[in-house]
Amino acid sequence: MREPERRYTAAAFGCLFENDGHDALLEARRHLEHIEAEAAEPTESKTAEPTGAEAAEPTGAEAAEHIGAEAAEPAEAEAAEPIEAEAAESIEAEAAEPIEAKAAEDIEAKAAEPRKPPVALAGDAPEVEEQEPPLDATDSDDVDADADGLDGADTFSAESVTVRSSILDHEYECGRRYHHFRRGRYPLPNDDIEQEREYMKHVIHMEHTGGKLFNAPIAPNPQRILDLCTGTGLWPMAVARMFPSAEIVGLDLSPIQPSMVPPNVRFLIDDVEDEWMDRGGYDLIHLRHSCIYLRDVDKLIHNCYAHLKEGGWLEITDYCSFVRCDDGTMPDDHPPRRVAMMMHQAFLQYGMNTYIVNELEDKFSNAGFKNIQCRVVKTPIGAWPKDPAQRQIGILFRDCIHELVAALAAKPLRNLGWDEAALEVYLMGARAALRDKKVHCYADFVSWWAQK
Repeated sequence: MREPERRYTAAAFGCLFENDGHDALLEARRHLEHIEAEAAEPTESKTAEPTGAEAAEPTGAEAAEHIGAEAAEPAEAEAAEPIEAEAAESIEAEAAEPIEAKAAEDIEAKAAEPRKPPVALAGDAPEVEEQEPPLDATDSDDVDADADGLDGADTFSAESVTVRSSILDHEYECGRRYHHFRRGRYPLPNDDIEQEREYMKHVIHMEHTGGKLFNAPIAPNPQRILDLCTGTGLWPMAVARMFPSAEIVGLDLSPIQPSMVPPNVRFLIDDVEDEWMDRGGYDLIHLRHSCIYLRDVDKLIHNCYAHLKEGGWLEITDYCSFVRCDDGTMPDDHPPRRVAMMMHQAFLQYGMNTYIVNELEDKFSNAGFKNIQCRVVKTPIGAWPKDPAQRQIGILFRDCIHELVAALAAKPLRNLGWDEAALEVYLMGARAALRDKKVHCYADFVSWWAQK
């Protein structure tokens, strides 16, 4: 068995190792060590004797506090943890209520529409076939940072916040921490648990792109780069080291960026969907893992076009929340698949579309962009892939979704009319089902980039 590729630490976190006081980063680094060990376990034939049983899966907020501590993967087939018999009937009845039958069919039909094949790539971007082959499942069932980086040199919109004020405070609800500026605008928390999940997604991104921070073939020696919805600021700090002479600006609603940043990086607290007053002239505008949380993607893309220099590039990367399967191993009522549909319906109430990343080609074209390119990569959910590197990604993505389910339970899914106790029990079953290696499911990781 070949060893898994080990570029996680150097590629994803090297630029932040000097800031060892960042709790979420330290926890993410420990988590990666456990995942590498889990993914590297040897696979055995179907007739091999089981070597042990897996430790019980922690759930909810308790699991979030210690997500890095996992027992070794078993050689025996792994099934979803059972839900208590007494609650099973009520859960099944309750589960059908939040999503009406017709709405569920409409959601599934829209998400399952055939995707347009990716267009040919240019430059040094990885070559992509029109349809990526199915992932190969294994033959065996075994297998609080300060905001000192904020600067007041420019304003981005009329309400940009670049100085210390009450706007840098946080709000607390359902045991999780949320942004205070534009309260409720972003439906997920911004606490250390969520920040660690963002670090995990960054690692997956680096694996999918072969260690590249972006796909767009920007001109040499860029002068200005903008990162929208920057979150912890990991991406702009990495780019700043690539281009030390460039000005790198990170924009977000939450003041969660670390205090130790490269000298050519600055962060602004603002809403990307406000009117932009920035002077523009960017060589690259970048947005990842946040497109599905926007209410007006068309407006944002037009703003990006207006603030790019001639020949500049816009790149948007995100996951489509629709859970897919190529080999028929995923039942229609697979709990993680159903939770993804519930997430889509819940976010519609916020004016958001979790399938929007599949609809960006026309939006880019309508804004005036040219050289529109797309890359779609299948991201496995769980430890089922045969390839060790893919299995490592699958374990990481499984854990990301595990914590996403906990974050959804804290706020968005409560708006669907569920009884709180029934919702929690159902989501416990969904989190347990993420570990079922008999189900070979995945989600699409979609990147778009286009030139002005």
